[in-house]
Amino acid sequence: MKKVQILAFGEPSLHIPSAEADFNDPELSDEIEQLIVALKEFQSEHDWGRAMAAPQIGINKRIIAIRIKKDTQVLINPQITRTSSEKMVVWDDCMSMPNIVVEVERHCSIDIRYTDESGQQCSLTNIDPDFSELLQHEIDHLDGIVMTDRIISGGAVIQRDLMVKYERYRELVKRHVRVE
Repeated sequence: MKKVQILAFGEPSLHIPSAEADFNDPELSDEIEQLIVALKEFQSEHDWGRAMAAPQIGINKRIIAIRIKKDTQVLINPQITRTSSEKMVVWDDCMSMPNIVVEVERHCSIDIRYTDESGQQCSLTNIDPDFSELLQHEIDHLDGIVMTDRIISGGAVIQRDLMVKYERYRELVKRHVRVE
């Protein structure tokens, strides 16, 4: 399989909501494989990244691949079914614009419903803040929303390498929690 191209920030297709994935679609299995390969290649090249949504590789379907510590999971047609009232401000990064991070607000916890690769209906509840933030970012991609659409009022945009390089940026990475 040839290297899968990740669409760059500014591609109009990243702003189009994705269609439901259909298990009767003969291309679905190959598209899932392309998504997993693209995620693995990005992680290998950049040494970061935990998940990728199908629209980021030009597949306008509601599919997310997650790979954490070499454990891969695929979520098909995920939907957020509950959001916490408690929110947090986090630095958000994205494989479609890997050189910047932006401050966004996310729910501290969510519940989701999805279908796995075998067609089994699944749900996750009371998801912890780290994984919750990740899933919200990826589901945003499925809804045609990119991280720059979510920059908080007065929020910062910085180069990713500066966040890593300077201690003062590391302090900014800490989560700030608030309740509405």
